[in-house]
Amino acid sequence: MGRWGHRLFEGDQDLDCISDIEMEMKKAGLPKVELEAILYKPTSDEHKKDRDTLAADDVGNAIVAHLRSRTEAETGYLKSHLKYNTILAVALLLCAGSNIDQQHIEHVKVLTSEVDCKECFAFPMLDLGFRGPGKRQFLAALNAYQPGVCRNLGAPSCFTCGKNKQDTDKAPSECAKCKAAWYCNKDCQRAHWKYHKKTCRDPKDTQGRPYAMINV
Repeated sequence: MGRWGHRLFEGDQDLDCISDIEMEMKKAGLPKVELEAILYKPTSDEHKKDRDTLAADDVGNAIVAHLRSRTEAETGYLKSHLKYNTILAVALLLCAGSNIDQQHIEHVKVLTSEVDCKECFAFPMLDLGFRGPGKRQFLAALNAYQPGVCRNLGAPSCFTCGKNKQDTDKAPSECAKCKAAWYCNKDCQRAHWKYHKKTCRDPKDTQGRPYAMINV
């Protein structure tokens, strides 16, 4: 399917990375956890056991430490891939409300500046790393991190500053035209317009042609 959104875990690549992270956890001898389930239902009682596992005995920090060690030992594409996996692992830990050492928080902030980021469309073979709204979504989540608080990465987040209702007590408003982007206010919307205008269109406005959105 490719990609259906610009934020974290809104593309097949990110979901494939979850499987990679689970494999790395197995290599490190860490408990099995359904990471994708935590992503979609971060506060569900159904997945409380998985959240508790990530918080217990410093499992979350062990995941990040393992990925950091693996990254440092690699070069080239695999190194870049492991950097992004480390970022996504921390994002999942934020969803679970896990304890994360400050050294790991600072480390992934640095990684965020090193991973490839594209604002808008990218050809599938080149669509590696972040889209701009996803990068800012992740940084906003990092800056708001509190141990024990589950971050809802599925909730609407501002495409400009990355904040969601957990940060501002008010959900961002969707773009009135395309309904595929969110903004905290008019200032945020104006700031992002130079990028968003390239893909913003009313999904009902097909101009007589079928409407399709592929790898947005």
